[in-house]
Amino acid sequence: MWRAAAVAGRALRDALGTSALRRLQAGWTASSVGGWALFVALSIYAYDVGGASAVGLAAVIRMVPAALAAPATSMLGDRYSRRQVLLVLCVARAVVLAAAAAVVALDGPAAAVFALAALFTIIATGHRPAQAALLPTLATEPRQLAASNGLWSAIDSVGFLVGAAGGGLLVAAGGVDIAFAATSGAFLLAAVALAGIPADVRPADPAPAGERRLEEFAEGFRAVNKDRDLRFVVGVLGFTTLVEGAVDVLVVVVALELLELGAAGVGWLNAAWALGGVAGGTLALLLVTRGRNALGLVLGSVLIGAPLLLLTAVPAALVAAAGLLVLGVGYAIVETSGLTLVQRLASDAVLARAFGVVEGSYQLTTGVGSLLAPVLVATLDLRGALLAVGAALPVLIVLRGRALLRLEGCAPIPARPLELLRGIDMFKPLSIARLEELARHLEPVHAAAGDAIVTEGEVGDRFYLIDSGEVAVIEHGRFRRVETATECFGEIALLRDMPRTATVVARTDAELYALGREAFLAAITGDRRALAAGNQLVEARLAPLPVAAGGGPG
Repeated sequence: MWRAAAVAGRALRDALGTSALRRLQAGWTASSVGGWALFVALSIYAYDVGGASAVGLAAVIRMVPAALAAPATSMLGDRYSRRQVLLVLCVARAVVLAAAAAVVALDGPAAAVFALAALFTIIATGHRPAQAALLPTLATEPRQLAASNGLWSAIDSVGFLVGAAGGGLLVAAGGVDIAFAATSGAFLLAAVALAGIPADVRPADPAPAGERRLEEFAEGFRAVNKDRDLRFVVGVLGFTTLVEGAVDVLVVVVALELLELGAAGVGWLNAAWALGGVAGGTLALLLVTRGRNALGLVLGSVLIGAPLLLLTAVPAALVAAAGLLVLGVGYAIVETSGLTLVQRLASDAVLARAFGVVEGSYQLTTGVGSLLAPVLVATLDLRGALLAVGAALPVLIVLRGRALLRLEGCAPIPARPLELLRGIDMFKPLSIARLEELARHLEPVHAAAGDAIVTEGEVGDRFYLIDSGEVAVIEHGRFRRVETATECFGEIALLRDMPRTATVVARTDAELYALGREAFLAAITGDRRALAAGNQLVEARLAPLPVAAGGGPG
């Protein structure tokens, strides 16, 4: 117990280990609370103007356009500074909510309020992809990234609890217009937090402009489709959210019909789900910080299905509350593990768009699940529907659990080599999983002062990263420049398939890492953005005059 608490405490420190990470999580906290408060306030408003049917209509108006817009809004996070995208999206949502508050205060048409709510949700679909893509650049090591994802999930559960309760209290105390205005303020607070994060710079796409415009929209789908592992993970996540949409509806029916708990019972059961999400965030931290992401998907899926199966056999209020608590734990683990796996498997160049596919799938599958649940209840009765929905994920695990566990990255990841690779421009477009694989292939090399590490004219068989010390680059017998820690050399002979263009001599004792020719070329030539960055570096180093960026020719 104490050991688990210590691990969770360390994970929390990792997740908040830098000012940028703290600001990102603070921005997400304000956004999450504001989003859930809006959901409750909008539901109350819709019920007041049109009853239960209007509540359903408001949900459809919000979710369908959002599902269609997600792939497009996610492109923003790959084209522009991801910090800047998050900042603009928060301000835009604050403006939309302020407009909605004004419409309600002036007794404007309900259609205008619903339209603004739909616009809000469309804008919101760009947030998660941009944040998920920004996180790997702010985390300094895999453990910190996993911890940040776990905290993100826990914050979302807390946001649901606080925001849902707060939205109801705001409406009760001041009316829907006051609730909308307060949620607008929450997004302005999120923007203030995000503004303190340094802006990231996105590399230019080497494809021609016309080709970019035609292909950019579909690139997220293409990236998911062409990578078998990434496609598998996104498919599993889509199946879990299909079940989630069905459970959203079944919770209401269970509370009102099976257990006869009344409207308050719906709230209590959802609160148990949210509390489970908070607890699940802690358990997810213990799993993902140890690299057990695929195991997290397996365990989380079982924890989602088992309580529904138990409730089918023992239909009691206490069982339902405890079961939804466990179900919340399961969903928190699935969300954190899935988020981390997608971050590891997708290339940085299309990472936001890959998450756009996940976001669009979430909107679509939860809607389908919500439509499927009443059909199951009408066909199988309520307990039969609970049995069918509860068995879905455990059956998936029985059939595909081994394939999921195959994705587990259990081998230790050397932190310093990974850090050095992530600091080189030509490696930045690569996925985290690819960088981790390369980091494991790096071999430590020690060079004493005066040693020639590579010699002009010889065959190039390795690429070098400098961990510490200094090296001098000598071309045609003339001193060209000094390179120091975090820089690299040796890529020219590999990328251009030519002899070494310079001699590199250690000026001091130096510690380096070497990457073999085949592994280097497979990584760089396999990604057009990485290859473009590598060729740009080569051209700069072959220029007649010294260029400051990077390192010496090799």
